[in-house]
Amino acid sequence: MRIFTPLLRGGLALTLCLVLSGIAASATAVAEDTLVILTWEDYMAPEVIEAFEAKYKVKVRQVYYEDDDERDLIMANTGGAGFDLLVFDELMREPYHAKGWLETFRKSDLPNLRYVRYPLKKQDLPQELQTVPYAWGSIGIIYRKDLAPRPPTSWMDLFRPVEALKGKILVINTATTAFSMALKSLGYSVNSVDEDELSAAAELLRKQRPYVRAYRNPLAGEGADLFSGEVWMAMAYNGDALNLMQRNANIDFVYPMEGSGLWLDSIAVLTKSNNKNLALQLINFIHDPEINARNTQSIFFATANIGAEQRLPKSFLNNPVIYPSAKSLARFEQLERLPASTMRRVIADFVTITSQ
Repeated sequence: MRIFTPLLRGGLALTLCLVLSGIAASATAVAEDTLVILTWEDYMAPEVIEAFEAKYKVKVRQVYYEDDDERDLIMANTGGAGFDLLVFDELMREPYHAKGWLETFRKSDLPNLRYVRYPLKKQDLPQELQTVPYAWGSIGIIYRKDLAPRPPTSWMDLFRPVEALKGKILVINTATTAFSMALKSLGYSVNSVDEDELSAAAELLRKQRPYVRAYRNPLAGEGADLFSGEVWMAMAYNGDALNLMQRNANIDFVYPMEGSGLWLDSIAVLTKSNNKNLALQLINFIHDPEINARNTQSIFFATANIGAEQRLPKSFLNNPVIYPSAKSLARFEQLERLPASTMRRVIADFVTITSQ
């Protein structure tokens, strides 16, 4: 779904330098009873972390990345040094494993993995693996009901917005995510590699540029732009949208009529971890069905743990933002890893567009 981009822009360059300098300074100083996780913000319930810390008498420290491109840059520059665990897009498993960044372990080493399935394919985990499914979801449009001129129903409401939305839009700052949804809005596959279709998506994003306030996750900054009314509409991951909706009654979310893409995030132990056994224990702990059910309700994303699903309230399982209906899913596509040549083209086009 997303891949390393060699080009840094403004705040990302500064953020990366600060993160990397902090990692370099502390990588050899991390205590044996401390686990460091590279992950999304607000993606693991605080009470779950606290319960693990209490049970194993350890400390867990989380380092956050804002988007997949930033994560890829951090990994490319560190090789995972200074981190024990990584929560990331499952589509990056093969390239990350090929670089030697991911530890291989056996399913039988972690008893709670018997509850875990690949949710989109409904398949069991293999006996040897580098990643364990963590959560899955999709992408749609979040908006201010009290400010947007009308409720969005189509991706074109975001990509070809009315004049009133000028400077009031956020787009997720990941090249393939933006391109995939632009492709979907034009009636093409989210995984298209057709040059003409990619050119049409690039042109759509280029014409949208004057209407975009910023390229970032709307959850960044605790949703300040949406809460303040500076942003009226944004591309958003479904669980992040629910997180913000819980805190502001004027925020709503919709899956556009064209459909969307489905993604899977996984958790992995890094080969440069000095605490591999403890890291594996955290994965096993998170997939205890009772623990996982608590975590799932906290992060607002669907779980890959069937034992946890049996413990979730009906109100959660029946929430169409978290678990889209079969009718909606018929219009969704599972996001796939694109060929390297397509990735280079998409990234180059996106950098050019967003730098304007």
